[in-house]
Amino acid sequence: MEWKNPTYNAVGTIDIDLNHPSFGWIPFTVSPDDTGAAFDVKALHYEILAGDIAPFVPPPAPTPPPLDEVKSRAISAMLAWAGDFMGRFTADTPLDERLSWDAKEAAARAHIAGTADAAQVELLQAEAALTGETVDNLSLLILANAELFRQIVGRVSGLRRVTRDAINAAETPEAVQAVLDVAKAQALAMAAALGIAP
Repeated sequence: MEWKNPTYNAVGTIDIDLNHPSFGWIPFTVSPDDTGAAFDVKALHYEILAGDIAPFVPPPAPTPPPLDEVKSRAISAMLAWAGDFMGRFTADTPLDERLSWDAKEAAARAHIAGTADAAQVELLQAEAALTGETVDNLSLLILANAELFRQIVGRVSGLRRVTRDAINAAETPEAVQAVLDVAKAQALAMAAALGIAP
């Protein structure tokens, strides 16, 4: 049986090009323990050992990406996390309702202060009539949610800016990863402080 180009591979067996009677020249790995082939692989193995066999040459180590690319990926990952984190508070709320949050907060503050105008009263009463709560309780809930959301926005924005600056200042890929690890720990601590499951 014809064969050529014997070369040791990473596991110590021998790779060759084999002239198969049915398939022509094909790559084939010769192992003396192979009993599944239609020919005597062990005999072929001894035949090949009698000649010259090229040594195994490990493939070159992968070239690490440039530092700028590492930083860009890290910033993208951080921004994706920040967007996902904020999305927990907005995903179940339609856009038109989110656009009314500022108006609802202003109406709630005015109601608590006793200075709500007719439009603000109507805005609060319309929701309270459907939920069955009092306008007073609705106003307090709106203000509590607004305060929580501001805290979340502020902390996420601060963490995002600090993390981006640290990534940009990092001088090695390892330092970039360390920045992300610290940011992740800070994010988990922030979520815990706000009573939010990670």
